[in-house]
Amino acid sequence: MKRAAGWFTAACLRVPVRIAGWLPWRGVQLLGRVAGTIGRTLPNPLRSMARNNLRLVFPAQREVEIRKTAGEAVGHCLCTLLESGPLAYWSAERIVEKVREVHGEQLLSPPPSAGVLLVVPHLGNWELAGLYAGRRHPLSALYRPPRVVALEDWLRQRRQRFGTRLLSVNSSSDLRGAWRDLRNGRTVAVLPDQDPGRRRAGEWLPFFGLPTRTSTLAARLSRNAGRTVLGFSTRLANGQGFALHFETIDFEDGAGTAQRAAAINHAIESAVAPRLAQYQWCYDRWRPQRAVRSEATGSSGAVRGGWQNER
Repeated sequence: MKRAAGWFTAACLRVPVRIAGWLPWRGVQLLGRVAGTIGRTLPNPLRSMARNNLRLVFPAQREVEIRKTAGEAVGHCLCTLLESGPLAYWSAERIVEKVREVHGEQLLSPPPSAGVLLVVPHLGNWELAGLYAGRRHPLSALYRPPRVVALEDWLRQRRQRFGTRLLSVNSSSDLRGAWRDLRNGRTVAVLPDQDPGRRRAGEWLPFFGLPTRTSTLAARLSRNAGRTVLGFSTRLANGQGFALHFETIDFEDGAGTAQRAAAINHAIESAVAPRLAQYQWCYDRWRPQRAVRSEATGSSGAVRGGWQNER
């Protein structure tokens, strides 16, 4: 029964992605705007999560601004989901046509000493930055296997079809492979801003002014990299496409793992600030902090299913 439920869930996720892959770009963007309007207007878990995260990070911000940014963030989140169709099924050439601007592309060229560590936060459409980098240089991408096991083979097939080598963060041999790839001059991509969970290596470090459980994987990999680069995409107005940004992350001499992870967090904050609504505020990044806040304030909005009841 559990296996059948997994296959059903996987099908429910794959079908809309497949449909979006058949649509022209204008159709994907139109569908995204419609979904975004619904998501901003009607109560739903994504909107609640975004509002609660923004309230935590910006406690002095007016509620009207919180709700406006949260609504825009929901729209971007749903656009990212629908853009998974073109990214999963279009040709590489057709996808890259939607990249209208590239800033800092020269940073993707590996120095003689070792490969480039590409740190890709959940900003804009994060899949696009890795795909673009992989078209320029051999790329290995670290990923966390999906909770729905039936999705993994499909995701690996879709993401590896342009030559990217996928490495699981749950596999010690794959992690050793990432270190080896960097030493051999290959580019390695990693997502730095997921909650590592209690069982994975992490540190409580400042992130948007809050002590946040932070993965140290990118920080540890950066020791073996010839250059550490923050890579992200942003959506241009009116569905015109994307701008890609690649920026160097500098570390102090002798910086330890925690100091490097803190520098990565700071780099993400600086990238998010000018384009706040395009960050993935719909992700349950600050669950422990929200629970503490709820207890301290006596809020009646209990945390249920990973999101707090909307106020």
